[in-house]
Amino acid sequence: SEAARALEQTLSRQAAVDALEAQVKHVFGLAERAVEDVQAIGAARREVEETRALLTETQSQVRTTEESLRGFETRKRQLERAEQRLARAEALALGIRSTVESLQAQRTVIDHAMESAGALNFQMKQAEAIIGALRQERTLACELKASLAALAEDDNDDYGEAPQLP
Repeated sequence: SEAARALEQTLSRQAAVDALEAQVKHVFGLAERAVEDVQAIGAARREVEETRALLTETQSQVRTTEESLRGFETRKRQLERAEQRLARAEALALGIRSTVESLQAQRTVIDHAMESAGALNFQMKQAEAIIGALRQERTLACELKASLAALAEDDNDDYGEAPQLP
């Protein structure tokens, strides 16, 4: 009976040891899972930090890209304005070229008119010279006629005849 009680106590102690061993194994299992969870959390934290750094870098790149796009848009507008100015300048150049061609044609007409005016001026001087010569001839003719008339009158006075003029 003492042996039975000792056996019973041993069995009950064995059951307590087994229960305690099961609890210790359970605690160790929990501890291992906690360590794994802590390691997973640490890895996740590193991943989050790396992702945050990557996100910050990506945001910086996005800002840089947006600034570049704004600069590109500005340059694009400047280029469009420059193209418009160039088109206006080309149109103006065509207008100027047309005006120059028109002026050259007018100059040709004016040069021809000047040549004609020069020839006309020369002809007018010739005509004036001829008119001057004709006036001198008329004056001479009038003087000659007057002289002939005077001579005929003198002769008439000498002979008593009426003068005959040609």
